[in-house]
Order: sequence, then C-alpha cells, then structure tokens
Amino acid sequence: MEAWMGVIGAVAGAVATWGLTEAKYAVTERRRSNRELQSAAFDCFERLLKIRSSRVRSDEKQLTNELYSLGGDIDRYRDCITSSTGFRGRHWSMYRRMMPLLLEHDLSSLDEIIDELERISGGAG
Repeated sequence: MEAWMGVIGAVAGAVATWGLTEAKYAVTERRRSNRELQSAAFDCFERLLKIRSSRVRSDEKQLTNELYSLGGDIDRYRDCITSSTGFRGRHWSMYRRMMPLLLEHDLSSLDEIIDELERISGGAG
C-alpha cells in the first residue's frame, strides 16, 4: 500500500508540475502577443503622424512614400490582431478604419483615426 501511495504521489506531482508549466506558458504567450499587438498599433500610429505631416507640408513625394510604407505596418497590425488573445474588437475596428487610407488614399478621417489609435496603442500618456 505504501508503494502505491508513493507512485500516486509521484504521478500527482508530475501532473501538477506539467499543469503549472502549461499555465505559465499560456500567460507568457498571451502577454507576448498583446505586447506585439500594442507595438504594431504604435507603429501604425507613428506612420499616420508622418502621413499627416507630409500632407500638412504638401510634400506629395513623402506622402506617397509614407502611404506605401503604411501597407507593411497595417499588415503586421492585422497579423498581431489575429494572433492576440485580447483586445481584438477595438483593434479590428481600427484596422478596418485604416484600410481606406491605404487602399483609396482617403485621408478625410486621418485626424480622428490618429486620435483613436493614439489611445488604443498606448501613445497617449
């Protein structure tokens, strides 16, 4: 009987250790994916500031370059949104609002998008 108790204790210890390791990994992975999401959102925020600056200065060449570069930033943002376990709703909505900027070069809502993205990206202090 005592031998069985030792075996049961060892198995229970192994299962508990495995469970704790998996839980720690899940928490670490969630934090990492959320950090990457915030980073991608902030990269888009910075790019949009450059677009606004180019537009204010009427620098068409710089504006074209920044809009082109926005594509990679938005793609990374989309990828981070889909792999994130939290905050999907507000980030997905922001992603959808940015698409006309990229696809149609429609800058009519640029200032509102910048303000909202600043809030959700952690840019606002």
